[in-house]
Amino acid sequence: MLATVLFSFAYNGLVAFLPTYLTQAAGLSTAAASLVYSALFAVSLVQLVTGEASDRVGELPVVGATLGLATAALVALVLLTPTGDPLFLGAVAVATGLGSHGYRPVRGAYLLSLVPDAIAGGSLGVVRTLLMGAGAVSPAVVGVLAESVGFRPAFWLLAGALAGATALAGALWVDERRR
Repeated sequence: MLATVLFSFAYNGLVAFLPTYLTQAAGLSTAAASLVYSALFAVSLVQLVTGEASDRVGELPVVGATLGLATAALVALVLLTPTGDPLFLGAVAVATGLGSHGYRPVRGAYLLSLVPDAIAGGSLGVVRTLLMGAGAVSPAVVGVLAESVGFRPAFWLLAGALAGATALAGALWVDERRR
């Protein structure tokens, strides 16, 4: 659940501020930033692939792989920001989208597998409430950080949250393999 909350925090902060980040921190034009932003969502069809992959190899390996991809791509986005190169930034936005969107259906399947049917509705309601809370707080945190210390530190925080989610997913996978 903590990995899911960390992901939600990172993802919602990213989508709330990516175009502004790209124009202010990377110097992209509004049109280029909007194009990069749209690429993040254009790859959402990956959910079909990751959902199927999780049916074949299990949820945790796919959760780890998708979160790992999203984390690596977000780190690359922050590192490549000074280049101002819309092609590089677009490529890492696509990779971030592949990991982020690919994670969602697998996360849902994994959570459903953990919760007993007798308490599934209430348990998933709690999880969804936590996700919405993290998603609501994230843009405010990113906005405050962006105004006080700049966008790059704020985006490093988002990358750190994704890295934490990835580490937790990896620990769950290792624990599952030991059993």
